[in-house]
Amino acid sequence: ARVSIPGGTAEEAHAQRLAADAGPERAGAVRLKHSPSTTESLAVERTDSAVLMEEKSNIEAIVHKCPLFEGWSYDFVEELIWSMRKVLWRPGQQIVVEGSSAHMSMFVVLWGTATLTVKGEACKELVEGSSFGEAHLLGVVPTWQCGVVAKSSCMISELPRIAFLDAIR
Repeated sequence: ARVSIPGGTAEEAHAQRLAADAGPERAGAVRLKHSPSTTESLAVERTDSAVLMEEKSNIEAIVHKCPLFEGWSYDFVEELIWSMRKVLWRPGQQIVVEGSSAHMSMFVVLWGTATLTVKGEACKELVEGSSFGEAHLLGVVPTWQCGVVAKSSCMISELPRIAFLDAIR
């Protein structure tokens, strides 16, 4: 939930009370920030555990549908999900550089779009649920045979090879 409160010291005190009212189970989940608008206001954002659990649930649904994980135990895939990190990419940012050996990981697009390229030519659009880098995760290839560039803002979850190896041991 987001609450906008007109600016001023009394309002800031009210915002701090809202933060205190969040309770110990939401510690650190309330942020105060200034939002630029025609009238100065102080915004209070609350991210409670229900919102965080819903976000995790969405990630789980997308990752469990990845072809690489078909037939794997639910618990094992859950362990992998906890090892993943989410990265927000802006349009035009290079996610993977063709020919590099960096990012020995598998990636899953959570939202937004990216373009897979080979020798600078667009080959495939990657959308929600698309995955790439499976061969790197499994250690089949040492360098990237393609590049990936963010087409729009996109949230991509990365599973590093080291986390995958730790999970299978």
